[in-house]
Amino acid sequence: AVRLIEKYFKLPNYYKIDNKPVFMIYELRNLIKGFGGFYETKDALSWFDEKAREAGFNGIHLQHTRMEFDQIEQYLKDAGLSRLTEEQAVAELGYSSMTHYQFVNMFSMKNRTYEEGIELAKAGWDRASKSGITYYPHVSIGWNRNPRLQFHDPDNLFNNTPENVEKAFRAARDWVDQHPEQAPLIVVNSWNEWTEGSYFEPDTINGYGYLAAAKHAFLEE
Repeated sequence: AVRLIEKYFKLPNYYKIDNKPVFMIYELRNLIKGFGGFYETKDALSWFDEKAREAGFNGIHLQHTRMEFDQIEQYLKDAGLSRLTEEQAVAELGYSSMTHYQFVNMFSMKNRTYEEGIELAKAGWDRASKSGITYYPHVSIGWNRNPRLQFHDPDNLFNNTPENVEKAFRAARDWVDQHPEQAPLIVVNSWNEWTEGSYFEPDTINGYGYLAAAKHAFLEE
């Protein structure tokens, strides 16, 4: 935590909301297991927040990664915390917001086109925003995990062209504009997730197409 604060949070370009460095934690269940329990995790995150305040910030903006198919509530029940929903658990742990990490955590990829994915993502943003925890919309560039598998997975996100990704960016921009009470944050996967087919970086197929899609959606009308 101290290393994060000193080497990263203090950088002028590190993203902050209300002078709170935004720090996303990928998997809540593993976090709780790693610290040995729910209340041990709560103590650790409270200490993290305190250290950030000592460094001159207003604390940490912890961001939860929502996974529609992750049985976190079953895990809470098994841990004797059946009184808590997922949203109540992250609120009690001190989280400020949540988002998704990947479209695959929002809906099934079976025979799914990117155009369908945009509509499903929009529904997912609306659904998550009603949970009681501030939600920031997520956009995935694509999904194809075959580069890291020894078998072929047919459940990929098809037709994730730069043109379609730009449509997703514009949809997310419109959603953010409709929620002016929140910071104008959109979470994108990913800069270089080559093994999951979800990357901004230029390639030999689309060149700088995905970067141009972001430019067109957010910097040009």
